[in-house]
Amino acid sequence: MRNVFLSVALALAFVYGEACAKTSLKQQGVVSLAASEQALEAAHNMERSLCNPQADQTKAITECTQNAVGLTTEIHSQVALAFSKAFSTEILAANALRAWKSGEPAPASLADYQRDLQEIVAVITRLLPQARDLIGRTLAAADEAKKTATAVGGAQ
Repeated sequence: MRNVFLSVALALAFVYGEACAKTSLKQQGVVSLAASEQALEAAHNMERSLCNPQADQTKAITECTQNAVGLTTEIHSQVALAFSKAFSTEILAANALRAWKSGEPAPASLADYQRDLQEIVAVITRLLPQARDLIGRTLAAADEAKKTATAVGGAQ
C-alpha cells in the first residue's frame, strides 16, 4: 500500500503541471513530496525490521521479536500509529497538491503532514533515542516535506 502512495506522488510529478513558472513551483512541490514519502517509507521499513525482521510486509506486526535499540512491542505500537497517521496525511497532501494552483494559499494538508512527521521524530527520539539511523531517516522525510511547503509558499 505504501507503494501506492509513492506511485500517486510520482504520477503527480509527471502528469500535473501548469505553464512556465507555475509548473516549476508545483513541480518542486510534487518532487519533494515524493521524496518525503520515500524517506518516510524507508524509515517505516527500518522500524519494522528492527521490531521483527521476519515480519510479512503486508501485515501489521503484533509482537516485536527483537529488542533492537530498545524497541518493544508497546513502543512499536506507538510508533506504528504515528507512521500510519503520517501516511494518511501524505495522501491528503498529495491530492491537495494536485489541485493546488500557483498563487493560491498552500494546502493546509501540507502543514498537517509536516506536523505529523515532526511528531514521528519526537516519538522516536523520546522512546528510542539510540535509534540514530531511524531518527535520521525520519528527519529526512520531514526535511523534504518542508521543501514541499516552501515550494508552494506554506513553509512553517
